[in-house]
Order: sequence, then structure tokens, then C-alpha cells
Amino acid sequence: MDALAPVATTLGRSGLSREDLAKATNDLNTAYTAMHTGVAAAAELTGDPRLKAKLSAYQLAVEQAIVAVEGSDGEQAKLKAVIDSPAMRTAENAVTAACA
Repeated sequence: MDALAPVATTLGRSGLSREDLAKATNDLNTAYTAMHTGVAAAAELTGDPRLKAKLSAYQLAVEQAIVAVEGSDGEQAKLKAVIDSPAMRTAENAVTAACA
């Protein structure tokens, strides 16, 4: 999720150009794709079924974020909503707590 911080900062500004929004969309897709790959790899490595379930839920949240970014049409409010998704935060917190 730390990879999303620079994009969140950019999307927090007003008056973004089309180019800025296109870059933000691309950056989000790149970050979420990397997250998806990392979570999938982690799920394959664990033998703990509860952790695997939490990782799978997180992976689903990341997949939903990718779909939302792709469907955002570069709209700033929609892109911000993807970053601020409660489902993503809940899934991330569950994985973090399970690994602590």
C-alpha cells in the first residue's frame, strides 16, 4: 500500500491535467498489478489455511481495485475512491494482523 502514497498525494491536488490523471491511472495499475503478483506468490508459499484465506481475500480486493481503476475513465474522484477503499484496508489489516 505504500506504493500508492505518491499517487494518493497527486490525486489530492486540484486542477490536475488529463496527462496527470493518465499518469495516475497508469501508476495505480502498475502498483496494484505488482501487489496482486506479490500476494499471489505469498498465498502459494504459506501452509497456514487461515493466512491463505486472508491472503486470498486481499488478492480479491486488489483484483477489484484493478477493475475499478480500469473503469474509472481517468476521473479523479473515482481514482481516489479506489485508493481509499474500505475493503482494501480491511483485507490489508487482516493480513498484517495475521502476520504479526
